[in-house]
Amino acid sequence: QADDSSDKQLSFCELLGFFYPNISQAALQRFIDQYEDESNPIHGKHLSCEAIEAVFNKYDTDGSASLSIGELEQGLVTNGLEEVWKKYSGVFARYDLDGNEEFSLEEFVMLMAILDSCVIN
Repeated sequence: QADDSSDKQLSFCELLGFFYPNISQAALQRFIDQYEDESNPIHGKHLSCEAIEAVFNKYDTDGSASLSIGELEQGLVTNGLEEVWKKYSGVFARYDLDGNEEFSLEEFVMLMAILDSCVIN
Protein backbone atom coordinates (compact mmCIF):
# COMPACT_ATOMS: atom_id res chain seq x y z
CA GLN A 1 0.00 0.00 0.00
CA ALA A 2 1.56 3.29 -1.09
CA ASP A 3 -0.79 5.63 0.80
CA ASP A 4 1.00 5.55 4.17
CA SER A 5 -1.14 8.32 5.65
CA SER A 6 -4.42 6.63 4.54
CA ASP A 7 -5.77 9.99 3.40
CA LYS A 8 -6.65 8.61 -0.06
CA GLN A 9 -4.15 11.00 -1.61
CA LEU A 10 -0.71 9.95 -2.71
CA SER A 11 2.05 12.39 -1.82
CA PHE A 12 5.25 12.53 -3.85
CA CYS A 13 7.10 11.11 -0.83
CA GLU A 14 4.66 8.19 -0.60
CA LEU A 15 5.04 7.54 -4.33
CA LEU A 16 8.82 7.49 -4.09
CA GLY A 17 8.51 5.24 -1.04
CA PHE A 18 6.47 2.78 -3.08
CA PHE A 19 9.13 2.62 -5.82
CA TYR A 20 12.07 2.72 -3.39
CA PRO A 21 10.99 0.74 -0.31
CA ASN A 22 14.56 0.37 0.98
CA ILE A 23 14.99 4.13 1.39
CA SER A 24 13.54 5.59 4.58
CA GLN A 25 10.66 8.06 4.40
CA ALA A 26 12.85 10.60 6.20
CA ALA A 27 15.57 10.31 3.53
CA LEU A 28 13.00 10.60 0.74
CA GLN A 29 11.48 13.66 2.39
CA ARG A 30 14.93 15.29 2.70
CA PHE A 31 15.48 14.61 -0.99
CA ILE A 32 12.15 16.20 -1.90
CA ASP A 33 12.75 19.17 0.38
CA GLN A 34 16.12 19.88 -1.22
CA TYR A 35 14.63 19.99 -4.69
CA GLU A 36 11.49 21.94 -3.81
CA ASP A 37 12.98 24.66 -1.58
CA GLU A 38 14.50 27.27 -3.88
CA SER A 39 15.63 29.33 -0.88
CA ASN A 40 17.80 26.42 0.28
CA PRO A 41 21.41 27.32 -0.54
CA ILE A 42 22.14 23.83 -1.86
CA HIS A 43 19.16 23.89 -4.25
CA GLY A 44 21.16 25.42 -7.10
CA LYS A 45 24.00 22.94 -6.71
CA HIS A 46 21.97 19.96 -7.85
CA LEU A 47 21.90 18.63 -11.36
CA SER A 48 19.00 19.82 -13.45
CA CYS A 49 16.93 17.36 -15.46
CA GLU A 50 18.46 18.89 -18.57
CA ALA A 51 22.00 18.26 -17.27
CA ILE A 52 21.10 14.67 -16.37
CA GLU A 53 19.61 14.16 -19.84
CA ALA A 54 22.82 15.50 -21.41
CA VAL A 55 24.86 12.98 -19.38
CA PHE A 56 22.44 10.21 -20.38
CA ASN A 57 22.83 11.08 -24.07
CA LYS A 58 26.62 11.23 -23.72
CA TYR A 59 26.75 7.81 -22.04
CA ASP A 60 24.30 6.26 -24.55
CA THR A 61 27.07 5.40 -27.00
CA ASP A 62 24.96 3.08 -29.16
CA GLY A 63 22.11 5.60 -29.54
CA SER A 64 19.49 3.13 -28.28
CA ALA A 65 17.78 5.68 -25.99
CA SER A 66 18.65 3.45 -23.03
CA LEU A 67 21.80 2.84 -21.02
CA SER A 68 23.16 -0.63 -20.51
CA ILE A 69 25.10 -1.33 -17.33
CA GLY A 70 28.22 -1.44 -19.53
CA GLU A 71 27.51 2.00 -20.97
CA LEU A 72 26.96 3.36 -17.48
CA GLU A 73 30.24 1.86 -16.27
CA GLN A 74 32.16 3.15 -19.30
CA GLY A 75 30.64 6.62 -18.93
CA LEU A 76 31.53 6.86 -15.25
CA VAL A 77 35.06 5.53 -15.76
CA THR A 78 35.67 7.80 -18.77
CA ASN A 79 34.60 10.80 -16.70
CA GLY A 80 36.93 9.99 -13.82
CA LEU A 81 34.25 8.43 -11.63
CA GLU A 82 35.68 4.92 -11.46
CA GLU A 83 35.53 5.00 -7.65
CA VAL A 84 31.79 5.76 -7.81
CA TRP A 85 31.34 2.77 -10.13
CA LYS A 86 33.36 0.49 -7.85
CA LYS A 87 31.51 1.61 -4.74
CA TYR A 88 27.94 1.66 -6.11
CA SER A 89 27.83 -0.73 -9.09
CA GLY A 90 25.89 -3.30 -7.07
CA VAL A 91 23.29 -0.70 -6.10
CA PHE A 92 22.55 0.59 -9.61
CA ALA A 93 20.49 -2.47 -10.57
CA ARG A 94 17.89 -1.54 -7.93
CA TYR A 95 16.99 1.53 -9.98
CA ASP A 96 16.24 -0.52 -13.09
CA LEU A 97 12.51 -0.35 -12.38
CA ASP A 98 11.33 -2.50 -15.28
CA GLY A 99 14.07 -5.12 -14.81
CA ASN A 100 15.28 -5.06 -18.42
CA GLU A 101 18.93 -4.50 -17.39
CA GLU A 102 18.97 -1.11 -19.07
CA PHE A 103 18.14 2.37 -17.83
CA SER A 104 15.52 4.44 -19.59
CA LEU A 105 15.96 8.19 -19.36
CA GLU A 106 13.32 8.28 -16.61
CA GLU A 107 15.09 5.60 -14.57
CA PHE A 108 18.43 7.37 -15.06
CA VAL A 109 16.97 10.70 -13.94
CA MET A 110 15.69 9.07 -10.75
CA LEU A 111 19.02 7.32 -10.14
CA MET A 112 21.01 10.51 -10.64
CA ALA A 113 18.62 12.56 -8.54
CA ILE A 114 18.93 10.09 -5.67
CA LEU A 115 22.73 9.99 -5.97
CA ASP A 116 22.87 13.77 -6.32
CA SER A 117 21.00 14.18 -3.03
CA CYS A 118 23.53 11.99 -1.20
CA VAL A 119 27.10 12.68 -0.25
CA ILE A 120 29.34 10.33 -2.22
CA ASN A 121 32.63 9.71 -0.47
